Amino acid sequence: MKLKFVLVMILLGWQANIFASSSKAGHGRSFLGLFSQKRLYLSRSNGFQTNSRFCAWRYPKSPDQRYYYTQITCAPGSEGNCSNNHQFSLKPISGEGPAIPVDVYYKPNARSSWQKVEYHRMIPNDQSLSRSCSDARNRKALKVEIPLTAINLDAIKPGRYHLGLNIQMKSWENPSAILQSKRVDAFMTIRERVRISGMKDIDLQWSPGQNDTLQTDNRHCVFVSGGGDYRVAVTSENNPSNLYLSDNREKIPYQLGYQNKNRRIEWIDQPGQLRKVFQGSHSKSCIGTGYNANLIFKSKIPEDTLSGKYSDRITITVQAQ
Repeated sequence: MKLKFVLVMILLGWQANIFASSSKAGHGRSFLGLFSQKRLYLSRSNGFQTNSRFCAWRYPKSPDQRYYYTQITCAPGSEGNCSNNHQFSLKPISGEGPAIPVDVYYKPNARSSWQKVEYHRMIPNDQSLSRSCSDARNRKALKVEIPLTAINLDAIKPGRYHLGLNIQMKSWENPSAILQSKRVDAFMTIRERVRISGMKDIDLQWSPGQNDTLQTDNRHCVFVSGGGDYRVAVTSENNPSNLYLSDNREKIPYQLGYQNKNRRIEWIDQPGQLRKVFQGSHSKSCIGTGYNANLIFKSKIPEDTLSGKYSDRITITVQAQ
């Protein structure tokens, strides 16, 4: 089981008192730019939400034309990430996971609250008639987040996900006319995560006259992000090639069996990697039974075995596939 941490630190800044303009015939002057970041990264470290601040203003020739619309849509190449029921989604660009729903929010000015964006909906803006990005009414923001209450993060399959967004400034008088347009891309990388829980030490007692075959179960839970597959390897502290219990004088051979869910047991006669590939649980605690795997110990005690305390230390390594 390997555990990796990815730390992404992005230093953001806001550049104030900047004037910019561009000409659009028939629409006066408008500006859309100064994004604090155009590549947004969602991760566990930021709670699967991230945002970008930017500046936008319209300074038309006529004060009556100071209004404009903001429309946020899927960018070219991401058209399939937007649906007609007003939803956005991250889609895998590597891996085989399904699309992940995301919520997109827009803040019309620095003092306003976040507004949830519906795909294709146009959001009206009443700006300050100022061409300064230091003006609070010209400072906008875009936020992308995963609705954590609506999905099971542990069930997301590993891979790299992407959503491209177009932010468009449209004329109030003619909403089909695009004054300015900028692109922002959101990314998310889900890495393999594996966890073993519930496995305990095996403590057995045997006396002459009892059944000479001992067998016991060691049920446990193997979680793999997205319910992915995993392989199992077994190593023994007593011997790298054979499985036996020892008291430093005598040896008692034993077998291990590995079973995933209710499938056929794969018996292990010597340490090493098992041939089969097993399926992990979507849940860290294997909801329901509390386990999805079983390590079975089996040994036949020889008649002439001396009394004593026999032991071995077994290491089970699980690696996602």
